Amino acid sequence: PSRRVDCSRLDLPLGIVGLALSVGLSIFAIVRCKNNWQVLVIAVWKMSMSILNSVTTVHATVVVINGEDNAHPM
Repeated sequence: PSRRVDCSRLDLPLGIVGLALSVGLSIFAIVRCKNNWQVLVIAVWKMSMSILNSVTTVHATVVVINGEDNAHPM
């Protein structure tokens, strides 16, 4: 980002809730659409992208909360 993140305390719970909801909905779609392989592949792809996004959010928030100086290159 072009500037430092100031309000990151809310990002951690939002990242965790986003991870839980997206994984839950993806598992629901996988179970419901297990006979249609195209939709199953899309659901697995969506779940993997959601996990990556949520883990990145949680990691960045933890780095900012811990106040690591080299977390921001500027």
